[in-house]
This record gives sequence, structure tokens and C-alpha cells, in this order.
Amino acid sequence: MRSSVAVVRVSVIVPTYNEADNIVEVIDRLRRALSGQSHEIIVVDDDSPDGTWQVARRHGTGDPAVRVIRRIGERGLASAALDGMAAAGGDALAVMDGDLQHDEAALPEMVRSVLDGGADVCVGSRTGESGSFGDRVRLRHWLTAAGAALVRRLLPRLRRISDPLSGYFVVSRGLYERTAPRISHGLREYKILWAFLAGREDLSVAEVGYDFRPRGGGETKLSAAVLLDDLVNALVLRLGRAVSPLFVKYCLVGATGVVVSLAVYGIGLAVAPLTDFFLNVSITWNRLRSDEGCRATGR
Repeated sequence: MRSSVAVVRVSVIVPTYNEADNIVEVIDRLRRALSGQSHEIIVVDDDSPDGTWQVARRHGTGDPAVRVIRRIGERGLASAALDGMAAAGGDALAVMDGDLQHDEAALPEMVRSVLDGGADVCVGSRTGESGSFGDRVRLRHWLTAAGAALVRRLLPRLRRISDPLSGYFVVSRGLYERTAPRISHGLREYKILWAFLAGREDLSVAEVGYDFRPRGGGETKLSAAVLLDDLVNALVLRLGRAVSPLFVKYCLVGATGVVVSLAVYGIGLAVAPLTDFFLNVSITWNRLRSDEGCRATGR
């Protein structure tokens, strides 16, 4: 479905959940960054308990370029991005977070790479040239680097970009329309960028560096479960769509059980001789020493 906004060139999809403290600033910054071209801002909210969708709708009142989609009974960053793309009317479709961490100042150059430079995808990169993690702790940087290396090993076609874990990107409408049917049949909870990049080798891919900022208000969505989902999604894309993400998770959990069992078994092999020795010293040999002492004293 194309947007009702006339002659839209750029659609920015902002998936949100509990971002009421940030969404007004996100919208205002996007308005300023894209003031030189026709655009729309589509906030896709998963019925946030903090009323993010209500805040965004009030702030966008009277501005046809600000649209709000409230999803009830659905949850997920990837599917929210896809629903926003399906409703978008632009020739360039951008996805960015609603927590102020993605620098909107990089967006015009990313859009130009797609609309004027002929790129199918332009990725906002924290690790490429002129990109950085800002003041983020080194642990976050290290985890991202380790995760990116693992993902590139599992999905070789992602080696063409420096930051495969990025959630900030722009795709052409043509690529979206070619890829959307495949995504909509079972791939809706993948990291969407991977679905666009992993399917084809002949894509023109560009990168624009940006400084990753601290989030605004609210709480981070990053967790061990999110990192596990990323690993599972990479494995599913590697193995093919016939493999269920649930099955992959089941296998990973089973594998951890095997590792724990082997570790415990190995520890047992090391501890058992020591246990036998100390028990013999305290029980068996102690009695022998007592008997020898009695014979020596004539008792």
C-alpha cells in the first residue's frame, strides 16, 4: 500500500516500544534532517504501555508527513519495520530506532546513496570509516565486534559491510518489493537487514559512518535474549528457511546441556582420585597407622 502523502521520496520507519520519553525528539530531529526533501515519518508502535503511540500521534497532529501505526497483539522490531515498509510510499525506505541512538544527521547522505548513487542498500555503520561507538563502554564495542565476526562467518554475504549488526539502514523500493514476499513467509523476526543482504550477491551496497549515541530516556532493549535471537536468526538464514527458529533454539539449549555434562564429567574424573586419596588417608590408612602404633607399644 502506497502512502497518501503526495510525491514522497523518503519514508522513515521508526519501530517503537516504550519510547514515550524519546519519540517527540526523534520526530523533530528527523523533520530537520529531511527538511530539504519530501518525506514521511512512520512510527510503528507495539501498543506501548507508556503510550508512545499516543504521544507520537498528538505531536504529529496537523502534519500529514507524520503517521502512526498502532499494532495490537503483535510484538517485534523486525515485523514492525516490515509493517511500516508495507505502508510506506517513499522510493527510499529507512529504518532507525526510536531511542535517539541513531544519528539522524547521517540520514541525508544515506538516502542520497540510494536515490542518487544507485545503491540498493546503505547501512549506517558504527565501525566503518568515520563511525564510532561514541562514549559507549568498551564491553559493548567488544561484544558488537565479536558478534559481527560470528555473523559474517555464518553469512558470508554480510562480509561486504563493516557493521552487520546495524539496525540503521536505507533500502531502495525496488529491493524491498523484490525481497518482501520472501520475508513475509517465515522470516519476519529476522534482523531485517540480513534478509535484504543475504539473499543476493549482485547488490550495490554503501555505508555511511555515524556516531552511536547514548539512548535518551527509557530502558535499553538489548539483552541476552536479543543476542541469542540474533545468533538463532543467523543460523536459520545459513541453514535455510525450512529450519524453524524454535528448533534451532532447542538445539542450542541441548548443546549447552551437553557442554555442561561434559564439563561436570571432566571435573568428576579429576576429583574422583583426589576424593579416594583423602578418604583412604582419613579412614583406611589412619586405621593401619593406629594398628601399627598399638603393636609398637605392646598394647
